[in-house]
Amino acid sequence: MDEPIDRISQLPDDILSNIISSLTLKESTASSLLSTRWKDLWKFYSGYFDFDDASATPYPDCSEQWSDAQRDEFVNSVNKVLLSHDKATTIRRLRLIMNLSSSFHPLMDEWIHLASSKSVQCLDLNFSLSTRNNTIWSSDSSSSSYTFPSASRFCSLTTLSLTHVQISGETLEALLADCLHLEELNITHSIALQSFKLYSLSLKKLTIWFCGDADKPVDRRISTPNIWSLSCALYRSHNSNLVLEEDVPKLQYLSTGCHRCHFRDHLSQLTELVLHRLTCSCCATQSVNEPEMPNLKSLTIKDFESITIDDFSRFVALLKAAPLLEILTLEDSEEMSRNQMDDTPWKMEEAHHYPNLKKVKLVGYSSRKFYPVIRYFMSYAPRLEAILVDPCDPLDLGTPGEISYRQSETYSNDHCFFTGMASEEEFSNIVTVVGDCVP
Repeated sequence: MDEPIDRISQLPDDILSNIISSLTLKESTASSLLSTRWKDLWKFYSGYFDFDDASATPYPDCSEQWSDAQRDEFVNSVNKVLLSHDKATTIRRLRLIMNLSSSFHPLMDEWIHLASSKSVQCLDLNFSLSTRNNTIWSSDSSSSSYTFPSASRFCSLTTLSLTHVQISGETLEALLADCLHLEELNITHSIALQSFKLYSLSLKKLTIWFCGDADKPVDRRISTPNIWSLSCALYRSHNSNLVLEEDVPKLQYLSTGCHRCHFRDHLSQLTELVLHRLTCSCCATQSVNEPEMPNLKSLTIKDFESITIDDFSRFVALLKAAPLLEILTLEDSEEMSRNQMDDTPWKMEEAHHYPNLKKVKLVGYSSRKFYPVIRYFMSYAPRLEAILVDPCDPLDLGTPGEISYRQSETYSNDHCFFTGMASEEEFSNIVTVVGDCVP
């Protein structure tokens, strides 16, 4: 019987390189073992180059516990992989998540210039100086963190994400002038990014989060008529200070510190709003009319801790401004929370009805804060279908801290309490405990 013919190996290099690039980086390297024909094809790999120091350390929550020798070994391995793919003409994605000292900055420059020369499409740099279960916290020193090279050009870039990477407004403006296909831009914790004017017809998703020096004035303007998702906030002292220089008719999602001060004229078409506090310093000291949001379907309020009667009035006004609201999420972090909740506002007889509210999700709520909130919505939301309770601290969601919590005795006790409460006759048909142990 004749041996089967390996027709795949007879294909030309360009087709085989496309096949190789559809694999993971590790799988493409392993393909070199198939035959002599495939021995060097992995060098054509142009797919996803993802390097995360947390995945290579025995301490997954904190790579800072590495020794210098371990860190050098990791950096050298990354450098070797990138340089060995010398036959690849393009790179779909380069993702570097590392906590490296300034001694490695020249090497980082080389990696970024390499990505630029290979027309990288997605560039994700996360050089955090400190982490809390992968939650990024700001640094007070911009001199010790990495500065994005101003000379780099990325004409093929569609997505750019920078975390704890210093980039000036001038560099960012020049970068966007070259990136005519950029659709997503995310910049988090860049102290050097103080003021800027961004113009882009291609940009659809923009995140500017905790950038600049809170003690210095800023002038931030964007002209992005095709944007549909916008997330922005500075430090608590002055919110976002972001000026939209033209209408944004496609804007559907907004995440910010305060929607009233800077986005009042751009809320009518929103379908989803995320607020990182109920009121800002400006709104808390004066009477502010709530802008109408006739199309809003989902509202999330983070750091929704103990509220006063005045806060509750603003909360009711906010929900009244969104008559079609269907999903409401309230988050209460133990790290942010300072006082026990006063349940007096939730028992006020004069309250608004929420005719379209179907689902309420309470995240991070302890038992002492649970009952008045749930009873309120059961009373004033006639179409309410479910109240979902997740006792996990919202700051831990999506991080190793969530896994640790859900595998802990604390979670078992919390879950047991809420499950028992949900089985009570008063709540049995409406309350569900979510967030079972994640893999």
